[in-house]
Amino acid sequence: MNQFAQMEQTHMPYRVPSENGVIGYFLCVKNPLGVWKLRRLWENSFLEIPTGLPDDWNECAPVADFDEGVFTLSFIAGPTRAAGKYGLYKFANLADDDQVIRLCDADVGFARQDWLVWGSRRGPLIVRRGKNEQELHIAGLDFLYRVCPDAFAPSRLLITASVNGLDESIIYDFHSGECQKVTENHCCLYKFAAHENGGYLYALRGTGDNEDRRVVQSGEVRIWSVPDLIQLKPRENADSMDCVACFRKHIAAALSFAKEIMAGHGDGADLDHRADLEGEIANAEQHAREMTVPGYAMALRELRHNLDAKAWHPAPDDIVVLRKLWKSSMGVSCGCSKHRREAIG
Repeated sequence: MNQFAQMEQTHMPYRVPSENGVIGYFLCVKNPLGVWKLRRLWENSFLEIPTGLPDDWNECAPVADFDEGVFTLSFIAGPTRAAGKYGLYKFANLADDDQVIRLCDADVGFARQDWLVWGSRRGPLIVRRGKNEQELHIAGLDFLYRVCPDAFAPSRLLITASVNGLDESIIYDFHSGECQKVTENHCCLYKFAAHENGGYLYALRGTGDNEDRRVVQSGEVRIWSVPDLIQLKPRENADSMDCVACFRKHIAAALSFAKEIMAGHGDGADLDHRADLEGEIANAEQHAREMTVPGYAMALRELRHNLDAKAWHPAPDDIVVLRKLWKSSMGVSCGCSKHRREAIG
């Protein structure tokens, strides 16, 4: 069952058909420095893929495609220990050691033919197929671990996520609209991808920490329908992130959660709102980076680092910062297409 016992830690497998029935095989291996790096199967060995990115950056979530005689490859990468944003990267031609390019900021996602899928850990997923762009929302989403296409049934999206506190492996078919969950021995197929025999590859947890994973092939799995789990919504044009109204909404929610934590709903409480506070500030910062009004992103980044150093236990001066950000945004014009249309009437 475990094909990679000789490698201590592996995850994020991806298999894809190429010419003459050959299957391209990609995965991630933790190196002696404790950093995850991309590898591909080549002549019976898994060779590291030279991305040109820093040695201390994690590289994960490979998604390959065989197009016009060459492999393309997209993946997620970012700093392991230093501060910095993760992004979606792509090789247009893996064989020629082509230079990797950064497509967008992203914690999860892939680029494959006319598909571009990306998102933050807390969603939603943005799905662009040709000129069609949608938001994919998962009910009860806590955290996104991985999203990749099924290389052997390309209309299907394979998602590993924490939903309502449980790790789930989810299949969504864009042609039929059907949404399913899949398990083996009642467990999630963590960071799974399709196998050519109809089964799946996934990262089985070992006896160590959460990153102690080894790629295995699934045996008998259980699959069942979950029709209300995923909702697709039309998405505004990309400039909809330049939205002062959405920024202010997230600031107000962060202010509310900060007050709840200060009232006792923090570490050790039945309702620990620290994750909610971090999520709302992250959402506000994402909007702030796209807004044409300068200054907000830097202020939020500083606030986020200060709160992180305090394990997300806000103090009165943090409340003051949030109130100033909310008040100063009143009357600022919105750059998103939705509110521009409303202003025009």
